[in-house]
Amino acid sequence: MNIRLKPIKLFVQLSLFFYFLSFSFLSFGSLTLNLGVVHKRGLDKSLTLVSEVYSREEVRVGQNKNISLNHGMELTIKLKFLESGEGYGPSKKIVVTANLNLKSGEIFQPKSSETFSVNLGEVKKVTYEKGKDQQIEISIQPIII
Repeated sequence: MNIRLKPIKLFVQLSLFFYFLSFSFLSFGSLTLNLGVVHKRGLDKSLTLVSEVYSREEVRVGQNKNISLNHGMELTIKLKFLESGEGYGPSKKIVVTANLNLKSGEIFQPKSSETFSVNLGEVKKVTYEKGKDQQIEISIQPIII
């Protein structure tokens, strides 16, 4: 009787181990991003045409997320948690890498760096420009789910 209980006990222990291991990976594995995109055109001609897009996207940490925008643009976002020295759980700071491309392969250059950090719940705005006539402002707010 004692021999039969050992494999069952081992099976239960292994099942609990894998359950808690997978739970820890899933619990802080994704974020929700509140995105706002404001596209201004015709700035050099004193004629400003504005289009706005607002979206809520679920992004897995460490993976690229492609988001299609108006006028054939695509925003590629990659997130990762900044290392936390506070102990348990994820950091409150998120490192965001954002690239804005046209389908033709042209790249919009940001005024600042493509990689920036933002706190959870904080809104960060990044401005991209293409020439003197187009400006795109992207606001990003990460929220943990």
